[in-house]
Amino acid sequence: MRLVDAPLGRPLVVLTIAPSKPARASRLAAMGIVGGVSLMVRQRRPALIVEYDETVLAMDSEIAAEIDVDVAD
Repeated sequence: MRLVDAPLGRPLVVLTIAPSKPARASRLAAMGIVGGVSLMVRQRRPALIVEYDETVLAMDSEIAAEIDVDVAD
């Protein structure tokens, strides 16, 4: 499923990132969003808020739509 559609408050794992702009993958990687990272969606509106490790990040829904995740076991 896409990160933008993921359930709130459930542990997730990033599977793949398919950015529409090449520089976007580098920026996400620099912020620690890469395949295998565990994260959680905390809020959807007015901005999508994700939490991972010790980080809380606001993300545009266009970017979140390019990140595939799965619910963590």
